[in-house]
Parts: sequence; structure tokens; C-alpha cells
Amino acid sequence: MKKYSEHILEAKDEIVTLSVEISNLQPHQAEELKNLLFAFDAAGSLGCSREFKCFVDGDGAFRPKVTIDEKVLKDQKLGKNVNFDNEILEFSFE
Repeated sequence: MKKYSEHILEAKDEIVTLSVEISNLQPHQAEELKNLLFAFDAAGSLGCSREFKCFVDGDGAFRPKVTIDEKVLKDQKLGKNVNFDNEILEFSFE
């Protein structure tokens, strides 16, 4: 949590709120991202575990620009799990 503490808008009892903006999307890409976020929310609301898989074609049409709390992510240090020498990046939301 400390690594990304500059992005936390609210914190109460170790529970935080992030404000995320994703731009430079085509309409169908925005729909897919909404579906992914809906699935995140549903898994948490239902109390079930699911594995999510997505493919990002960064040299194709999908080139999102992400800001968290008005800070552009490309200007931030990469987290320990973000190693682009690997083809597969894994994240855990336990």
C-alpha cells in the first residue's frame, strides 16, 4: 500500500479509494473494460473467487492512457510484478 499511497484518495481502517481515469479508448474497448470492472465488482460482491484473463495488443489499436489521482502512470515506477521482459504478467487481489 505504501508504494501507491500518493494515489489514495480516502483511507479508513486500511480500506482505500482510488480515482482512476482511462482515456484514448475506442467505444468497444471501453465496453470491454467496463465488463472487466463489472466482473471485479461482482466477484467481490458475491464473495467468489475468479481468475481473469485479458490480452493487451499494445502495438495495435489498444493504447489506453491511465491516470490515477491526476498522475499519469507512465511517469510512475513500475510495481514489482510489472516486468515487461515476461510475456505473462500476474496480479493477485487476495
